[in-house]
Amino acid sequence: MNICEMYADKKIKVTEIVELYKIPIAPSHFFRIIPPALKTDKMCKFCGENLYEKPARNFYNDSDKICINCGHREPYYSWDNCKCDNCVAEREYAEKEKERIKRQIVENKKEIVRNTYSKMLKPISFKSLSKYEKIRFLYIYKNIFEENGTEIMKGSNLIEKISAEGFFFLLDNKFLVIDPESSIDAFEDEGFPLKVRYKRANYLSMVTFEDNEIDLIKQHKYFREILFYEEIEELVMNCLYDEVISYFKRECKKRNIDPHISEKTEEEFKDKMLGLNYGQIIGIIFRSVRAISDKLVQKEITQHYAENAALKYCINHFDFINSRGWSIDAYKFEYYNFSKFTRFVIGYCLDKDVTELFSNPINKVNFESCHRADGTIDDCSDIDSLSVDEMFDFDMRE
Repeated sequence: MNICEMYADKKIKVTEIVELYKIPIAPSHFFRIIPPALKTDKMCKFCGENLYEKPARNFYNDSDKICINCGHREPYYSWDNCKCDNCVAEREYAEKEKERIKRQIVENKKEIVRNTYSKMLKPISFKSLSKYEKIRFLYIYKNIFEENGTEIMKGSNLIEKISAEGFFFLLDNKFLVIDPESSIDAFEDEGFPLKVRYKRANYLSMVTFEDNEIDLIKQHKYFREILFYEEIEELVMNCLYDEVISYFKRECKKRNIDPHISEKTEEEFKDKMLGLNYGQIIGIIFRSVRAISDKLVQKEITQHYAENAALKYCINHFDFINSRGWSIDAYKFEYYNFSKFTRFVIGYCLDKDVTELFSNPINKVNFESCHRADGTIDDCSDIDSLSVDEMFDFDMRE
């Protein structure tokens, strides 16, 4: 009987085997030195020979199965790995194949992104934009303006320089498009490739300029060179009307009133305000909103009524003053600061600072020496006043 057969015989103690063969090892560790001498029915997956295992003294055998021919080992524990040449080569191949499939998935996604966003690469001539689009575009682009119409811009840098409102204005109007070569990390897996992580994507500007346009824009002369006086006046008046509505909403918000403005009420407001200067309109709004807020605090009216009637109350306030024949005081400028956008429009259209035009209550806007599109110059210093008719014809609000 050999040592393996003795070990398999449960009648023989391991201590007796160790003492018999004078093996310098603790009986509890004897199992470690037993060779895999027990032939099994399981075959080696590489060479097809039978696998061998150590004999077991218990009802289960937790020893590894080994191929004596090629050295392959099938570990009993799943976390253990065979280190034979065949297994090492197999794992290396599997890892390479995994990387190949991963790269293929990435390339397929990149191709989908290219095909999707390449269709959007359509240059847009700055000249073809409307007046509103031009002024809004330049306002947003004032910090990121590039002469190259296809300059690549990183989303993280771009979004830091402009507001979210401005960013989506450029994107929605296709003035800015997602670079087809953007990293696939810029796109969500769900909704791919239309759901975008905007800060991770790169962008291309699609707006193109002629050389003379770039020079005029940089010199703040673009609008004064290509627009007629009436068009410049319209742009400025549009901004002033935008300021009126913004001021009205802010005054309401200060008093916890969320105004609801119907088209009918807005049109009536425009009609009533015709002929008033900007300062007078602001004065009426301030006093009217304050009055309706007081009524709300004193519970003379409900919150719902206040929100629906706030602009209507401005109209009624005007009718009341007008029926008495009273003069309407203009509101002083220092109580109301114009927005950055209005300052920008006035700076680009007139090459003036807003405080130069509206530092006092106004009853006229002086477009002194306005340039005309036909190359001539009008001396506008004799204009007595500008009504706000034009102000209500075109709404620049987004």
